[in-house]
Amino acid sequence: MDIGIACLGMKSQLPDCPEIKPDESDEKFTKRFTTWSKKRDLNYQQWDEIKSQREDEFTEFVQAYRGEILNIVDGAIPQSSQLPDSFSCRLQISGKGLKDLVFNFPYIFDVNLPDEFAKLVEPENSSDVDDPIFQLEQPESNAPNVCVIDSGIQENHSLLKAAIDSGNSKSWVPEETDQTADYVSNGGHGTRVAGAVLYPITIPRIGNEKAVCWIQNARILDSKCQLSTQLFPPNLLGDIVEFYHNQTKTRIFNHSITGSVPCRTQYMSAWAAGIDNLTWEKDILFIVAAGNLPLSGGRIGYTRLSVQEHLASNRLCPDYLVENSCRIANPAQSFQALTVGSISLASYRALSYSSISQKDKPSAFSCSGLGIWDTIKPEVVEYGGDLVKDESIPPNITSPKEVCPELVRSTLNGGPGVAADNIGTSFAAPKVSHIAARLAAELSDESCLLYRALIVQSARWPEWTMVDNIEKLHVIRQIGYGIPNIDRALGNSPNRITLITRGNRPIKAKEAHVYQVKLPEGLRSQGEEYEILVEVTLSYKAQPRRTRRNRRKYLSTWLDWDCSKKGENPEKFLARILKEYDAPEDAEKGEEGFKWTIGKRAKNYGKIDGVSRSAGTIQKDWTIVKSFELREAFCIAVVGHEGWNNDPDAEAPYSLVISFEAITSNIPIYTTFVEAQVQLEVKQEVEIG
Repeated sequence: MDIGIACLGMKSQLPDCPEIKPDESDEKFTKRFTTWSKKRDLNYQQWDEIKSQREDEFTEFVQAYRGEILNIVDGAIPQSSQLPDSFSCRLQISGKGLKDLVFNFPYIFDVNLPDEFAKLVEPENSSDVDDPIFQLEQPESNAPNVCVIDSGIQENHSLLKAAIDSGNSKSWVPEETDQTADYVSNGGHGTRVAGAVLYPITIPRIGNEKAVCWIQNARILDSKCQLSTQLFPPNLLGDIVEFYHNQTKTRIFNHSITGSVPCRTQYMSAWAAGIDNLTWEKDILFIVAAGNLPLSGGRIGYTRLSVQEHLASNRLCPDYLVENSCRIANPAQSFQALTVGSISLASYRALSYSSISQKDKPSAFSCSGLGIWDTIKPEVVEYGGDLVKDESIPPNITSPKEVCPELVRSTLNGGPGVAADNIGTSFAAPKVSHIAARLAAELSDESCLLYRALIVQSARWPEWTMVDNIEKLHVIRQIGYGIPNIDRALGNSPNRITLITRGNRPIKAKEAHVYQVKLPEGLRSQGEEYEILVEVTLSYKAQPRRTRRNRRKYLSTWLDWDCSKKGENPEKFLARILKEYDAPEDAEKGEEGFKWTIGKRAKNYGKIDGVSRSAGTIQKDWTIVKSFELREAFCIAVVGHEGWNNDPDAEAPYSLVISFEAITSNIPIYTTFVEAQVQLEVKQEVEIG
C-alpha cells in the first residue's frame, strides 16, 4: 500500500504576522515583530519534531505486524518522500495490520494501492526497411541535457549514439542496476522516446546534423515495461533528480510513464506531489505524458473504459474523451509539470478501415482533462499517432504505419532501426522535450519557468476548433492550449513580437508587479483597424502541501494576472489594481474589459464557461482586439495571494511572456514595437493588502 501521513499537529499555520498600528512607535512594533519571529521559528521546529515523532510511531506500528516499509533508507523515511506537512511511503503489511493501521493510526489521510502502469500499445509488425545513412553528430559540449526516465536506451544505436551521455547512464531496476539497455521486446520503449527527443518530426535519411542536446539514460522500467513495487515513485524521482541535477546540472526530465487508471481528484498523489516538490526545490522541468486509454478488452479497475468499449456504446471520438473514465493518468495532474497529450498526424481510409480520429484532432487513445481541482490538463499536445477501426461490432482496432509517428526503434531483438509501428502519449511528450532543449540551448541562463511559459505561449488551437458549433470547453479539456510551435517559442517575426521577463521574479502574497508595454502610435491610430492577437502566459511555482484538498491551499503562494482594459491608461490601471485586487474574485467595473478566451473565473467571464485560467501554475489567455482599442501602453499586473503559507517572507518565482501579433501577416509590427519599447521591467512593486 501507499500511505500518506499528516505531520502538522494542531497548528497548521504560523501565527499572523503583526502589522504596524496607527501612532505605534518603530521601537514598539520592532519588539512585537521580534516576538512573532521567535514564535514562527518555534512553529517550524515543532513541525520538524512532530514529523520525526510520527515517522518513529508509524515505523513501530508497521513492524509490530512484521510489515516492511519498502522505501526506507538507513532506518528513516527518505527526504524525497517528505513534504512540509506530511510524508508518504510504500509498505507491505498483512491484511489485519492494514485494517488496524487505517482504523487506529490517527494521522493517515491517504491510503492507496500502488499504481499499475498503463499497458503499452503492442507494436504492429513492421516491414524491414533500409537503415538511414544519416549521421548524427555530437552536440556542443555545453548543450543542455535531457534525462529520459524510461525503460533504458539502446545506446549504441546509430541514430542515437553520438548524443548519449553514456558516462552517466544508470539503472534503478532491482537486481539489474548494471544494465541500462532497453530490453523491452518488439522495438523497445525508452529507445523510441529518446529518438523522439532528437527527431521530433521525421528521421533524416541522408546527410548529417548536430544533435540539439545530450540524452541521459535513467532506466527504471524492466523488460516488461513495468516498475517494480519495491520502487516508490516519489523517492525514485528524488534519487534521479539528485543524481543528474547535482552531478551534471540536468534541468529537463522526460517522464513518459503513467498509471493505468484516471488520476484521483481529492488529494494530489504522492507521485505528482513529489514532482511538484522537486520542481519547487530546483530549477527543473518535468515533461510528462497524459496517459493512454486501453485499445480493447474489459475495464481496468472498473474506472478506465477501452476505446473499443466507447465505440461499441456508440460514443464518437473525440466526444468520449471528456468522460470521467478518460481523465489523465497519475502523475499527469502534477501542478508544476508540463503535461502533454496526443493528436492525430493523419486521416486514414482504406477499404473497410478508417481512422477513429482525424488529422490534428485528439488521438482516440489520448487521456484528457480537466485535471485535479479543475486545472487545464494537458497543457499542450503533440503528434502521437491514432487508431484505425473496421466496420465490425464491436470494431477491430489496429494502428497501421499511416497513422503512427516515425520513431527510432531498438534492434536488440532484431527488426529495423526506424519504424512507424507504435503510438501513444509516451511519444508525444519527448517532442515537447525537444522544444524545451532548443530553448535551453538558446536561453541557457534563463529559468525553466520561462521555457515552460514559452512552450505554452507558442501553442495554438488547430483550424477545426474555429467552427462555431464546436464546444470550446471540450477543446480545452482535450488539447489544452494546443500544438506548440518551435519558431514561435524561439523567436519573433515581422508581424509578431514576444516580450519576456528575464530571470526568476520572486513575488510575495499581497504584492503586485506591474508591467507596461509601450504601443506604437501608428498601430493605435483611430484611422486604422488592424486585428491584433494578444497572448499572455504566466508561469510560476510554489511549495506544495499534500494534505490540502484545494488548489489554492495546496500551494504556499498562488499567483494570477490582470491587464488594462480598453481605453485604460497606466495610472488608472495601477489605481484599480491597488483598490480592487485584495478581493480577486470581484467583478470588474468601469470601462469594458477585453474579452479573453478563458478568463480568470470559471463562470461568465471569458468566452468559455467552466474553466479558469487562474487554476494552475501555468496561466495562458488570448484575445483579438482592434488596434484602435489600444492606448499608449498595455499594462499587466502579476499579483501574489496567500496560500497555505502565511509567512510574510514566503515568495513564489515566476516568468511572464506577452505577445502581440497582427492577424494579417503582411502588416509589420515588430520594428515599430521595438522602436517604441522601453525595456520591459517592473514599473512599480506595491503592497495591495
